[in-house]
Amino acid sequence: MFIVLLVIALLIIWLGALANRHDWFDGIGCFVSGGVIAVLTALAIVLCGTLYSNKITIDDRMALYTETNAQIEQQIGDIVNAYQEYESETFASLKLDSAIAIAQTYPALVSNAVVQQQVSLYVSNNENIRALRSEKIRYRVLAWWLFFGKE
Repeated sequence: MFIVLLVIALLIIWLGALANRHDWFDGIGCFVSGGVIAVLTALAIVLCGTLYSNKITIDDRMALYTETNAQIEQQIGDIVNAYQEYESETFASLKLDSAIAIAQTYPALVSNAVVQQQVSLYVSNNENIRALRSEKIRYRVLAWWLFFGKE
């Protein structure tokens, strides 16, 4: 879209030059307005291009958070399994699928500082992943403004 604005600005400047050459009207207004549009469009292209350049790392950052969450799930799963072995009679009838759910449910695990830290990191990572997904959607809008969304 910015390219269209830049082409329009150049056409306005060209119209001003043509008007001056043939003495149709004073083309200074066309020069000034076309120049202002061209400069503002160039600044917008630089700004959006700078913002869009962060898109390069977004998938890597999402993968990093997802990988960290998988490690946390494994660590909490190990802790929960060890605790379940210790308290096998209590957990004999329990059928929870998620180690995170078990860790948040039982007081002995909830009071464990390591488990609490891991669970809070897990929740924080999920919030970061959600933010990165919304940022990825914003890149689609920037792509449309820069080059009609074709990547």
